[in-house]
Amino acid sequence: MLRTRTFWTVLSAVGGLLQAWDSGAFAAGSLVAVLALAGIAIVSAAIAVTTNGTVRLTALVAGFVLLTLARVVAPFSLNTLHLALFVPAIYMLVAFRWFEQGTVAQH
Repeated sequence: MLRTRTFWTVLSAVGGLLQAWDSGAFAAGSLVAVLALAGIAIVSAAIAVTTNGTVRLTALVAGFVLLTLARVVAPFSLNTLHLALFVPAIYMLVAFRWFEQGTVAQH
């Protein structure tokens, strides 16, 4: 189950949305909500549609930039908003190499 891209896509999207909600991004205005949603969506979509590591890393950086813009324009502090990218970052930077290339020992 941990090997499927669908699992990681759903986990990234749901985890990101929960973190954005918890940080208050959806209560900070429509511009902030759209920026936060776009940052989460671009990263989740990259996991879903491509196996190219460069494209996924570029999407992760773009998501980070969008979440940073959301924090800058928010009328109040959204300190924990960047945690929305934690799960996809772990998948893209660590687990992708293990799971997709088969370097994890099968137990």
